[in-house]
Amino acid sequence: MREGVTDRQAILDMMGDESSLLFLAVEEPDGRVLVAVQPSYDDPAGFGLLVADLVGHVANAYASRGFDPVRVRASLLETLGKELDFPTDTPMAIKVARGVIPQG
Repeated sequence: MREGVTDRQAILDMMGDESSLLFLAVEEPDGRVLVAVQPSYDDPAGFGLLVADLVGHVANAYASRGFDPVRVRASLLETLGKELDFPTDTPMAIKVARGVIPQG
């Protein structure tokens, strides 16, 4: 990361760079989860690697708060499997040009 650039600014810079991968999930205060995905891998399996990396990052983040990273990882994988088998949400596809959300 560039010296003096905040994480937020770095993310905004990447969102404006069409060569960057865009994958962002945000939970709003009302509980809705918004996900932005730019399908930039030639092989969709690349997103599988991304999800696996995210599991490791989440386990490490919780470990920094005193949790056992092995248990966190196991919990994440169990929940992921359940959600894949019995989704609690139906993803909706919305065509979005970078940075522009359709109105209406």
